[in-house]
Parts: sequence; structure tokens; C-alpha cells
Amino acid sequence: MPRESSITKLPKEIREQLDQLLGAGATVDELTEYLQGFDIDMSRSAVGRYRKKIMDSRKHIQESIQVAKIFAKDITDKEQTQQSQYLIKIARTLAFETSMCLAGKEVTPKTLSFLTKSIKDLETAATISVERELKIRKDVASQAAEAADKVIKETKGITKETADKIRRHILGVAEQS
Repeated sequence: MPRESSITKLPKEIREQLDQLLGAGATVDELTEYLQGFDIDMSRSAVGRYRKKIMDSRKHIQESIQVAKIFAKDITDKEQTQQSQYLIKIARTLAFETSMCLAGKEVTPKTLSFLTKSIKDLETAATISVERELKIRKDVASQAAEAADKVIKETKGITKETADKIRRHILGVAEQS
């Protein structure tokens, strides 16, 4: 396991300001100079590694958001359940990536609470999505059974046993799905 970055050992206020400078697009030299203003002797390579890690994480999250936008746009015509499942998977990925970005940083109770609530909400949404899909399947099987009953009643020459077998087969398929 790689050793902890010397940047993460800095006081919280300085790290937060450093992160804000990173967000504004500061260069390695600008960040190093900023730290020297606090009499912090940090190597240029340590600052560079930290900047690269943060920028790579930011890029990865931005790419994930773009993919989410593309999926959301492309799946608007698909079944609601499938769309929900895609969006839940994307949100899970974003939550995981956010937690990875927080690795090695001091996490506030508020941030931790937000992340755990997000995960709970995602799992609730997944459960609702599965329940919706099961209800849809049950409704489709019921409609198929009704259609079969109608055809059976209209068809002469079919035995009661054959009609029951057809019903059991249709409903049996629905129960196994």
C-alpha cells in the first residue's frame, strides 16, 4: 500500500485552500509557492503527485457524469424499469468514485452522513425497481392467461384438461420469471 501523501498531513484549512486553488486550475509551481507562503517546505514532486491524483479523480468523475447524461438521453424510450436500473448503477458508481476521492482526506460527519444516506436511497430505489418489474411480469402473465381463457372458450374441441394445462403453463412461466 502506498504511503500517505505529505499533503494530507497538512492542517485542514491549508488543505482546503490548496484544493480550492486546484479547482481554479493552479499549476504545481503556484501550489508549491502557496505552501511556501506558510513556511511549509513541500517538494515540488509531492505537490505534483497530489495535483495529478486530484485532477485524475476529477476527470474520472466528469467522464462518469458525461456517460450518465448520455445514458439518460439514450434510454428515454426504453422501459421505465430498465432506465431506473441504469440510473441506479450510474449513481452507485458516482457514490463509489466520490468515496474514493475522499480516501486519505479528513471526512466530516456531514459528508459521511450524506454518502450513507445516498447509498440507502439507492438501495431503496433498487428495491422499488425490482418490485415494479415483478408486478409488470405478473400483470403480463395475467393478461396472457386471460387471453388464453378467451381463446379456449371460443375454441371447440379442446378438453378441460388441455385448457388447464395451457393455463398452468402460462402462469407457471410467469412464476418462474
